[in-house]
Order: sequence, then C-alpha cells, then structure tokens
Amino acid sequence: MHDLKAAWRQAWADLGLPAPAGLFEALVAAYEEPQRHYHSLQHLAECLVHFDQARHLAHHSGEVALALWFHDAVYDVQGKSNEQQSADWAVRALTAAGATPERFAEYDRQVRAEYSWVPGLIYRVKRKAVLKSFLDREHIYNTSYFRERCEARARSNLTAACA
Repeated sequence: MHDLKAAWRQAWADLGLPAPAGLFEALVAAYEEPQRHYHSLQHLAECLVHFDQARHLAHHSGEVALALWFHDAVYDVQGKSNEQQSADWAVRALTAAGATPERFAEYDRQVRAEYSWVPGLIYRVKRKAVLKSFLDREHIYNTSYFRERCEARARSNLTAACA
C-alpha cells in the first residue's frame, strides 16, 4: 500500500505548512471504519498513487492532495450527503478556531459527537494535541486578512479548549 504518512507529510510540505497534529490519525481512523469496504484506506491509497503520477501537472498540489484525503472522509453507506460532510470536516478542521467562543464551544461539542465512538480519555488526549499544534504555530492563519480578523479569538478559543 502507498506510504500514507509520507503522502500526508508531502501534502503539507507542498503547502509550506506543518501538518496539524492528530488530523492524520483522525482521517485514517475514519477510513478504517468497519462499514467501509471500498471507500477505505486502500481506495485512498490508490487515489494518491494516481495523483502522484500526475502531481507535476497540478498548479496547487498540496490543495489537490488534501482534497483527496478528505474526499471520502465521511462515509455513511446510506447517507446522501457524504461529500458535503467530508468537505465540511475539512473546512472545520482548518477554520473553526476563529469563531466566537460560543460557536467554538458548539463546534467542539459537535466534533465530540461525531467521535462519540472514541473512548473519552483517548479523544481528549488526541483532541488536545490537535488544538495545541495550532497554538504552537507562529500564526494560525496564513493570510493577513484572517490573522487580523480571527487570530486573537482563535488563540483564546484554543487555549480555553486545551485547559
């Protein structure tokens, strides 16, 4: 099987950013859910192999790679909105920190509900690692637009969530 960890690191390297702690593990866990037979790690690895063969054609290879990682992140066999939920997860993973404290608390509860199958202690340890990885960065947001509007609030939200 394709070296998924190396592909993950490459996607973030292509973006010029460190990979958020814990997100790789969360995605792998999602692709390993027991109801998955086709939309599994094997499928993801095959997609990444095909992308590697055409990577040189991509103008934004990091973005394309992350789109592949998230394209089936949520998969309910009977679901009608898997793609939208997968896209929403990607957006939440990368933007929710800058919300109001009330919205961030709601977001935190929603994420926990989605991961209710993960034992509490494991969830708290992994979640804290993900949030702390954002705090450890010089800037959470990579553009001045979002830094000016969201950075202080994001740091406050993440610090409170890690306490």
